[in-house]
Amino acid sequence: MRRLALAVALALAAAGCAILGRPDPNDAQQAIVDLKFAGTGTPADLTVTGEAVQRGDKIEISAGTNRPAAIAVFRVARGGETRIVARSTGGRVQTSVPAGKGGIELFEFLAAADATAWPFTRQAVDLGSTTRAIATDLSTTFRGAKKGTVAVAHTLIRVD
Repeated sequence: MRRLALAVALALAAAGCAILGRPDPNDAQQAIVDLKFAGTGTPADLTVTGEAVQRGDKIEISAGTNRPAAIAVFRVARGGETRIVARSTGGRVQTSVPAGKGGIELFEFLAAADATAWPFTRQAVDLGSTTRAIATDLSTTFRGAKKGTVAVAHTLIRVD
């Protein structure tokens, strides 16, 4: 009996978090989820946290940093369509966006001590559906950033 319970638990874990209520990113979204920047992770480094919650026909977004920084919030739909939906240079973002059509959506929160990079200055906010190219461009953009001055976090939500 214990073996059966263990086998069921392992099968559920292997099937992915979506079964347990947490959505999984698809391949297009995974390129953004995997975005990392070298030299981060110490307690003195810049950190960003964020959340996106659907309330009716809106998604409420909030994000903040542990010290002054610019923030850009990317919305990546299931098909890979990516938009910058919010920006701030004050270390906090609070906004809402239309929920749109249903599905799993990724919200990526990018923070940097230097607000001169394109995510914080670019006029066009619709970036298309080439998430791998976007992730590569972001990695290249911040490659020379001083250690601990760039941070990312993300959340996935199921939009009804």
